[in-house]
Amino acid sequence: MGDAMILNSTLKLLREVLGKADLTVLSFNPTIDVKRCDVSVIEAIGKISLTSLPRTLSVLSRSMLWTVLQRCLHLNVNSLINDYVLQKYAKADVVIVRGGDTLTNDYGFLPLTSHLTSMLFAVLLRKPIILLGHTIGPFGILKCVVRYVLDRTDIIVLREEQSREILQDLGIDKPAIYVTADLSFLSDVPNVETVERILFEEGIKKNTKIVGVSVSQIFPGFLHVPRDYKGKRERYVELMAQTIDYLISNLGVSVIVVPNVLGPGDNDDRMIATEIYSKVNSKEKVKLIVNEYSPEELKGIISHCEMFIGARMHACIAALSTCVPTISLAYGHKFDGIIGRMLDQEKYVLKATNLNYDMLVSKIKEVWSAREEIRKDLQIKIKAVRKRAKQNFALMTDFLKSLEVKTIAS
Repeated sequence: MGDAMILNSTLKLLREVLGKADLTVLSFNPTIDVKRCDVSVIEAIGKISLTSLPRTLSVLSRSMLWTVLQRCLHLNVNSLINDYVLQKYAKADVVIVRGGDTLTNDYGFLPLTSHLTSMLFAVLLRKPIILLGHTIGPFGILKCVVRYVLDRTDIIVLREEQSREILQDLGIDKPAIYVTADLSFLSDVPNVETVERILFEEGIKKNTKIVGVSVSQIFPGFLHVPRDYKGKRERYVELMAQTIDYLISNLGVSVIVVPNVLGPGDNDDRMIATEIYSKVNSKEKVKLIVNEYSPEELKGIISHCEMFIGARMHACIAALSTCVPTISLAYGHKFDGIIGRMLDQEKYVLKATNLNYDMLVSKIKEVWSAREEIRKDLQIKIKAVRKRAKQNFALMTDFLKSLEVKTIAS
């Protein structure tokens, strides 16, 4: 849902900046994204997996050979890039790498390699490249590859300052680098009637005090102890079940558990939400959101919460951008940069590595007692962040206009 929120906001930005344009989304999950987008969606190339590796290597080698023969030796070898997806790259006026934290090894070596490879096709075909709204790093052993690819982009637009510091340390100095804010801060919330209808259909009574909880299927992997993954998962499930029981017993609220990632396969937050629910004592006060909603509808649901505890960053952004006091359970520096520094919410960001029940309950007490003051403070902070997010429109407009000038000059 976070990726979908960014993608929807990016498409909205492009339509506003360009008016009429031929937009194509290259996706590693096209069967999912085709349902969420009203533009052409095709399967991206570059994914490093057992099933897709042969095609990736074949297309990559042909692209590299085309670059040498066509660009360096000026031979007409366009037949080398007759792949359908490569043709999309070749005919594009600009390639936009939509925002998020895909350029990090936080999720492993293969996902980072896949995203870099998908960018490499645009580099080899010498297309103008924009990175729009990114958190970048760390890179592990792929630093040299990252440096090669990123130094051949035109503009890098980041969503927090720590990524700029990482790029400076890496020696990236050729593209123009800007820091704005995550585009999802500009996403809309449905009207009140729509949200109230959804809450009614989910069995959540009007005027009920609600605390929202976002759980994450991948979150256990960021805990330091215990060392084995099964033990980490069991600890996380137990921790969240105890926390939900505390919220119900001590704050007199109902709890909604909101999934932010839905499929495919095991990567579905509803799976771990079900495990957590099975351990909760006060099940009658807990509602698992299992139906699939748009990112905007989920944001509308979250906006009705008195407080939010989030293990997914865009669920936290949905809460904070609607001025809901939020405790963020953080993995990666994106939480520190966006929620901590930019929104000045550092003391409400808890690190995943050493998270425990006492720490979480202490922070719940603090936020609950100060929730009205936090809400008022967020109303001011969000205005400033939305203003920063709107800078993306000006940056895109100026860059795309410069492309038109270059095309005319050439």
